[in-house]
Amino acid sequence: MSTAKVNDLDDDQFAYIEPGGKKDEHGRTTPRSLRHFPISDAAHVRNALNIGLTREEIAEILMQIAGYAGFPASLNALATAKAVFEQDKR
Repeated sequence: MSTAKVNDLDDDQFAYIEPGGKKDEHGRTTPRSLRHFPISDAAHVRNALNIGLTREEIAEILMQIAGYAGFPASLNALATAKAVFEQDKR
């Protein structure tokens, strides 16, 4: 993923954001260097398929994380998984 794309990600797409900084007009932390470990759900879904998890198992896992990661993050992950499932014709 390019630096420009990473900079355009919302804060909820990062595993860790250092304290400090400010929010820009889009609600993203500035300076961008405070945001670490962008989460690439698509890569995780592909890896899960590669190690033998079924689509149903992956979907169930993503539904179960809603209580921990939050409902919006869970829905985003399900949408990403759906896109990966459509690309991967197993």
